[in-house]
Amino acid sequence: MYGIFNIGLDSDIALPELPVTDTYRSIIKVSSKPKSESSVDQTEWLHWETPKGETFASFASTNNSFLIRFPNTVDFVISKSCDAVDYQPIADIPIETIRHLLLDQVVPRCLGQQGNLILHASAIVLADGSMVAFLGDSGWG
Repeated sequence: MYGIFNIGLDSDIALPELPVTDTYRSIIKVSSKPKSESSVDQTEWLHWETPKGETFASFASTNNSFLIRFPNTVDFVISKSCDAVDYQPIADIPIETIRHLLLDQVVPRCLGQQGNLILHASAIVLADGSMVAFLGDSGWG
């Protein structure tokens, strides 16, 4: 079991970026599932596009799940209660890519859906040991 904030991730892939823990307030089960064409492809999608007009990620919802698609890479099917995430690789992609998208995109959305405040920010430590944090509206870079 891996810990992120006070959530346990019970994952079928190793997550070396996270500490191993047995202390958590809730669990998100992460597992690989074969792609289900009927549940993923027959849905209305919202697309995030790059400045060049290429789709970076697509989002959809069904009666019992949320869907996040990273084109030609991986689909994530998230239970409405956000206690389960199934990932469905579309291509032979490195497991590091799946881990990156899971930890940087999917888990924060699950935590937000569960009512947690999620901030995207950066911070640096200065030579004197003090810190500076940068916060900005979505899309400010």
